[in-house]
Amino acid sequence: MRLLGKINFTFVMAFLGLVFVASPAVAQDCEFDNWDVNNDDYLDEEEFYDAYDEVGYYDEWDSDDDDSLSETEWEMAADEHLGAYDSGKFSDWDTDGNGMISEPELQEGLFELIDQDSNGQIGGDDWSLFGSDNGIFC
Repeated sequence: MRLLGKINFTFVMAFLGLVFVASPAVAQDCEFDNWDVNNDDYLDEEEFYDAYDEVGYYDEWDSDDDDSLSETEWEMAADEHLGAYDSGKFSDWDTDGNGMISEPELQEGLFELIDQDSNGQIGGDDWSLFGSDNGIFC
């Protein structure tokens, strides 16, 4: 499912900014080359997920430490950082429809958002839209 068609672009940019700017770990490791561990000029899903895991931001939003984000946790975190937004967007990220957003669901959604051409890889052009060139990651 392509999330860009369902989520307001402004919300996406703000959300990505929160995910990647708010964590000190990312500030140390926010350049594309640092995430591209095999140096092939692309991030595949594994590289992206591994780098994202090191950020640890999902755990900060998971206030009850149950390894899932309830709609309340999602809205509280988003409201704290973004102000009011369309809470109906929660269902776009809850891809299995179980009423919770797992870390893999969040990671998959983020990867899909950044992979603008849907080729299964995040290249420099994709990264520059969301990445360090415009301050979203750093």
